Amino acid sequence: MDFFTSPTFRRLVVTLATAPLVALNRRLGLGMEAADVAALAGLAAAYVAQSAAKSIAEAKAAGELAASRVETKADAVAVLAGEAKP
Repeated sequence: MDFFTSPTFRRLVVTLATAPLVALNRRLGLGMEAADVAALAGLAAAYVAQSAAKSIAEAKAAGELAASRVETKADAVAVLAGEAKP
């Protein structure tokens, strides 16, 4: 259930909702002008890129925190097991 609230799922929804609208604009009879289509595609791309960058930054920070806790082999085993260092 966590997947449906994750940033990955939101990026997937934005991509899957925007791509067909942009690609099938004329076939669906939406009548969107080229500037509107470009703006929609740009907005979606910017959201996906920003969200991915945020997730990468969070993962990097978590990795740096975990690395800062490791001083011995036992610390490394504890961190990899998901246990916090005392």
